[in-house]
Amino acid sequence: MENKKDPQYNERYKAAKAQVRADAKQKVKDIKNFFIHLIVFIAVVVTVVPFNAFYTPANYWFYFPFLIWGIIVVNQGLITFTNGGLFGKAWEERKIKKFMEK
Repeated sequence: MENKKDPQYNERYKAAKAQVRADAKQKVKDIKNFFIHLIVFIAVVVTVVPFNAFYTPANYWFYFPFLIWGIIVVNQGLITFTNGGLFGKAWEERKIKKFMEK
């Protein structure tokens, strides 16, 4: 067992605690950015759809940009709320373990 009076132990503890805090701050920032992006997306959709319907009712062009932008918003949500998305840190760790077993 490590001695808590050991200066190296204290430095490692402080560094680990600082890293946990930095990771938590980054996660909060990512969540905040996702919701800002989602709100902007919704606001633009609510604005552009009636504009398109009023000025060019024969041609509904708003589907294409919103489909692509919607995919981007969903991807950002997956990355934010599922530990890095489909190819995040958990996936990397699984692949590293798999290749190390060979």
